[in-house]
Amino acid sequence: MMRLSDIISKVGASTFIQIALILFFTVFVGVLVYAYILLGNDAVKKFSSMPLDDDDAQPHDPIQRAAPAQADAAPLA
Repeated sequence: MMRLSDIISKVGASTFIQIALILFFTVFVGVLVYAYILLGNDAVKKFSSMPLDDDDAQPHDPIQRAAPAQADAAPLA
């Protein structure tokens, strides 16, 4: 019976590189299919304009949201 180390040494490094490339390509195509087909064209247009939208109402960082409330608190004496 062959051990796992014997099998891996006979396969070679180039096979692992090819498997990694195929895996990466499959995941990449899957993300593209999800983004453009499953989400729909409207969602892609909305997400593409997000960096340009004015968002002055609420900052996205929770630390920045908490900072003004802490500034209004009475100082510890």
